[in-house]
Amino acid sequence: MPDTVTIIHTIDDVRTALQNAKTPVTLQTAPDAIFYAGSLYLLMMFQNAKAEFPDVQATFILDCGDAGAEAVSAMQMGHTHIRSTAPEPLLVKLKDIARQLGVCIISA
Repeated sequence: MPDTVTIIHTIDDVRTALQNAKTPVTLQTAPDAIFYAGSLYLLMMFQNAKAEFPDVQATFILDCGDAGAEAVSAMQMGHTHIRSTAPEPLLVKLKDIARQLGVCIISA
């Protein structure tokens, strides 16, 4: 996990973080964002803002809370970093799927 993570809520938060970046940045959705915004919306939000600042190195972490199926779906949609608070038995399965898909799982 990076030293500094900026929690983002809106595309304006993403733009501000990218615009002010002097070094690579790590942006993470608010806790459990997958439940109220959906993974596709959040992926598009990040990709659209990132397209405005192509020279900024940024990592985007989707917080999936304790969701299992939603986390797998997010990985399949193209998210490359997932934060999970899933219980250990489910987390083991998510990490195996993530490994197969080249996705990084950050467990809380």
